[in-house]
Amino acid sequence: MLLVRLVLLAAIGLLPAACANDREPAAPSSATPSAEPSAQLLEQVRRKGHLRVIVTLAVQVTPEGNLPDQRAVREQRQAIATAQTDLLDDLRAYAVRDPQRFVSSPLLVLVVDEPALRHLLASPRVAAIQEDIAEPPATEAPSG
Repeated sequence: MLLVRLVLLAAIGLLPAACANDREPAAPSSATPSAEPSAQLLEQVRRKGHLRVIVTLAVQVTPEGNLPDQRAVREQRQAIATAQTDLLDDLRAYAVRDPQRFVSSPLLVLVVDEPALRHLLASPRVAAIQEDIAEPPATEAPSG
């Protein structure tokens, strides 16, 4: 499912070339989730009881290829890891399953229930949330 997600992100331009070798999706460029997607996420979690989401953390990052040296890469990765840990610590009181971290992207993939989703939506540590859904790979139309 992650590979399908990566292909989709690459197809719509959210996977910068500098991070392509990482095999991790890049953070979406819009930092503030609007009310409509939040309402849709809440409706989905109410209907299903739980929801797999991709959480973009409110961490400023620079594509690793643009960083000056390996020390800067390590420092940025440490900042991402700290932000991930801080958010997961905030979520200890909630029903959160299957957390997946990324090394060089400020993302977490989580399975959450409604109270956990509400907490994420209100958290200043979170820049964006989207449902993690499997989608078939795009195919090219025959030319001719």
